[in-house]
Amino acid sequence: MRRLPLRTKYLLGDWAATALAGACILPLAAAALPCGWPMAATMPLGMALGMAASFPFWAAAAPALGAIEPMIHIMLGGMTAGMAAPMLSAACADPGPAPLAATGAICGTAASAFVAASDWALRRKEPDA
Repeated sequence: MRRLPLRTKYLLGDWAATALAGACILPLAAAALPCGWPMAATMPLGMALGMAASFPFWAAAAPALGAIEPMIHIMLGGMTAGMAAPMLSAACADPGPAPLAATGAICGTAASAFVAASDWALRRKEPDA
């Protein structure tokens, strides 16, 4: 059986941890943030709540993936999911937990893809430099 390169394992681990964090954080933020407040107030609150709620996910992923890289992925994913929560609750009255979790996983995946692409560009396309 062929083994995956180490960098691929880290990318997949970061992606999985960030998608899981987003799937859990977005429903939490949607439940915690008031629906009647203006978007300019709830989006920064959601971002802060998402970053704070991402800490346990980072602490769980850090022993397996290292300390810094998953922190960037997971905190950005949590911030994105927390920011998306007020937009979803304003768009529809009660979307339910499954659509919120799916959207949170999409937020986490997008954040992880952004960080991976930025890392790739900063390394000048050299995977292990």
